[in-house]
Amino acid sequence: APCSLPGLLSGRLRQQEDARLQLSRTLQQTYERLQTLYESAQVVSSTLELQEVLDRLTRSVTEVMAAKACSIRLLDNTARRLCLASTYGLSEEYLQKGCLLVDQNPLVREVLRGTPVAVSDIAQDPRLQYPAEALAEGIRATLTVPLQGRQGPLGILRVYHDRVHDFTDSDRAFLSAAASHG
Repeated sequence: APCSLPGLLSGRLRQQEDARLQLSRTLQQTYERLQTLYESAQVVSSTLELQEVLDRLTRSVTEVMAAKACSIRLLDNTARRLCLASTYGLSEEYLQKGCLLVDQNPLVREVLRGTPVAVSDIAQDPRLQYPAEALAEGIRATLTVPLQGRQGPLGILRVYHDRVHDFTDSDRAFLSAAASHG
């Protein structure tokens, strides 16, 4: 049966409206992410209190990425352990697992070399040091980026999702920019 002209036009109008709505959502998300970066830059320039800067960063990243949680881990002076410096959204029980051991964690080694690493499904990725604890915490996906200093890596910034999640290039770029502010 041939398509009617009004039906064809109506379908095209619906497609255009859907495209406009998607563009509007993308622009709103981009605006919120830029606002978060701007606010974190203001905090960094207004205070020298490191803990306040790190805590605001983890909270803001969690909120703007609609994530379960966020953490910052810094290398100790031996550069063999990544110890928790700030967290938002993780339980005390989960935090008790301790520092990450760089030698026992291939994912962390990759991130410390400068590469953001996304794990879309924790249950399917063998690179994590504490996968059972992550699953028990309700963590299903992570995106981890390096915190770089002038002399090399300082630690990692990690965002956690409570569902299997495919991170986008935009997610990687935002989290990397947030890490550079931190």
